[in-house]
Amino acid sequence: MTNHLQDVYDMLGPGPDRPGDPAAWLRLEQEIGRELPADYKSIIDAYAPVQLHWHLYLTSRADLGEMIRDESQTWNEWRAWESRELAPDEDPRVFCNRPQIVFGTPDGLIPLGRLFRILPGPARPARHLAALSGHSSTSST
Repeated sequence: MTNHLQDVYDMLGPGPDRPGDPAAWLRLEQEIGRELPADYKSIIDAYAPVQLHWHLYLTSRADLGEMIRDESQTWNEWRAWESRELAPDEDPRVFCNRPQIVFGTPDGLIPLGRLFRILPGPARPARHLAALSGHSSTSST
């Protein structure tokens, strides 16, 4: 079986020597009503805050609760995708197997990072990475 967490560590190299704080993770998980994957917490503890390959920004654990609240509110207010006809592979309702997409609730999607796209021309707003559907899996597979 492939150890994807080790693959991430091998790819990124050693991070700062910062110990995890299980009590802080527990408080955050209680606040959002959802257990976060163990491998995600390990990566955040080892590297965040960090911007990877100029695209993916991972927020530090200390700022993660605020980012989740802010991004959830933004996504819940921005519903433009609901009014468009989307191909099944573009429609989050289809690939998340949900009749409605809600962010920041125990049964909704939880934003875990931000995705920046570097495009030519004037500055573009950040796009966001939302993940973690209604599963509470902590496996690293």
